[in-house]
Amino acid sequence: MADPIPGRVLRLFLSAPSFAEDERRELDRAVAAIGARFGDDVGLEAVLPGAAGAADCDAVLAVFRASPPPGYQVGDQPAGGGAAGMLSAIGGRAADAKMPDIFIFRHVEGGADDPDWENRQGAFRAWFQSRGGIFLDFEDYSDEETFGIRLIEQLQGWLEREGYSPKPEPVSEPEPQPETAPEIEPPPVEEPS
Repeated sequence: MADPIPGRVLRLFLSAPSFAEDERRELDRAVAAIGARFGDDVGLEAVLPGAAGAADCDAVLAVFRASPPPGYQVGDQPAGGGAAGMLSAIGGRAADAKMPDIFIFRHVEGGADDPDWENRQGAFRAWFQSRGGIFLDFEDYSDEETFGIRLIEQLQGWLEREGYSPKPEPVSEPEPQPETAPEIEPPPVEEPS
């Protein structure tokens, strides 16, 4: 890990199918949330496929999603993204460039099982490490909310590994309580003898 550079903007290449619109929105939310947590110390910029400089990004976020969400009309849009987009961005780097950190998020549907997933993860890890890769992580998610939560956790952990620290949470002062008059006890009542 190099010393953090104050004010640096780290670029995140998003490789996702065109129908992963919910995940794109969650990425925008995560970038905003991280910006609020880390302030001016470091910024994040999302780079979409086709953007200039995608091969020079600091990290790659790959969304593996086999099918569009219910009700989505695919039309004639290319699927793109996922593994192919991720490898294309990495392949476009200069020969001496550092391998970007890679976060792979796999959408899993209830009841769907992929018995070969662990073997594919192992093969990709070996490929990544043989090319000098430092950080690679795999996350499963079943809905956009889970994706958003895990994405923020991963990005915050990544920035902390890079040497950046989130701003301390503001300490809230207790709300002042209105002053109340002390209760006065009535004098004891004497019983007649």
